[in-house]
Amino acid sequence: MAVIFQPSDLNQHGRAILDAARHGGARIRDKDGLGLLLLPEERVEALETAARYATEFLAIERVMPLATVESRNAVRVSPWPWLASLDDEDLAQFVTDLRESLLAGFKAGSIKPTEQLIEEWRTTAEQLSDPTRRQVLLAPFCADDYVAAEPSEPTEPDGVTHDPDAAGSDG
Repeated sequence: MAVIFQPSDLNQHGRAILDAARHGGARIRDKDGLGLLLLPEERVEALETAARYATEFLAIERVMPLATVESRNAVRVSPWPWLASLDDEDLAQFVTDLRESLLAGFKAGSIKPTEQLIEEWRTTAEQLSDPTRRQVLLAPFCADDYVAAEPSEPTEPDGVTHDPDAAGSDG
């Protein structure tokens, strides 16, 4: 909780105000009742980012139930246009993941996990935007499509391959 100071405290207790701001916040109550809040810049930036993410999330969540071309167009013009590469199931999962991450971030006071989540989903969506990659990544697993790799022969740092059968042989 922020410590409350009076305007006269600015001259007399400047260091105490800055220390309070560093450790959670400092409120300065002006003579007219206006409250001013001093917070660490990183905290304010995190709150602004969280508010932006929450706004973007709500806009996407609002069009999700429509499942129409209009809802897909809304996703394309969102701040996260890469969401258009996701199918309906993945888009629904993104919305669920983002909701949970935002809630946890607001409670913990950190937006970093949400930023990481969005980056991971962006990477996934970019991979799925390529039709060939999409087919490979989403195709059902079939063991016949794969072969066991043979181990390579060990090499020395000089790049010479040594035949283990020739070791110790003089002839």
